[in-house]
Amino acid sequence: MKVKRRELRAGLAGTLDTVDEMKRLVLLGMEDEGVRALAARLKKESRTDVEYYERCHTYVATHIRYKKDKYNGESHEVVTNARHTLVGARPFGDCDDMTIALCTLLKLNRIPCRIKIVAWKKEMKDQYTHVYCMAYMRSLKAWVPADPVRDATIGKSGFGWEIAPVFKRKEFDV
Repeated sequence: MKVKRRELRAGLAGTLDTVDEMKRLVLLGMEDEGVRALAARLKKESRTDVEYYERCHTYVATHIRYKKDKYNGESHEVVTNARHTLVGARPFGDCDDMTIALCTLLKLNRIPCRIKIVAWKKEMKDQYTHVYCMAYMRSLKAWVPADPVRDATIGKSGFGWEIAPVFKRKEFDV
């Protein structure tokens, strides 16, 4: 399948366009039989909603290799359907792709989730530069963060952890 490319608007408008595209790709990824089978397998291996979320997070963090968006040597925003990153021939991507994959797996098992964007770099306090998943754990009655980007932003642990300090944040239901 050919990758579709389109130019985004600048600033916050472009960021919001990206979030809208991410939400669309989560829903599209839920239709893929391979992704559905993976979600069913991870669910079968889990006893609780928290354990399922953690298994999904671990799978995304270890299966999808972090790679910054580049096209013809230039930085571009690329967002990818979970069928490519989870079960297809493109097991790499950046925080957008990892968040799409994680949200897709969660939505397949009716776990409410959100896309959270943050401005966390001191030199770019007004720009949203990172995104990750928040999921509502009914058993905990709480929204729990999961950032699958281990090496680029958080080190070794991203389940239940959020990057700090954060200068700006927004959350979007998926």
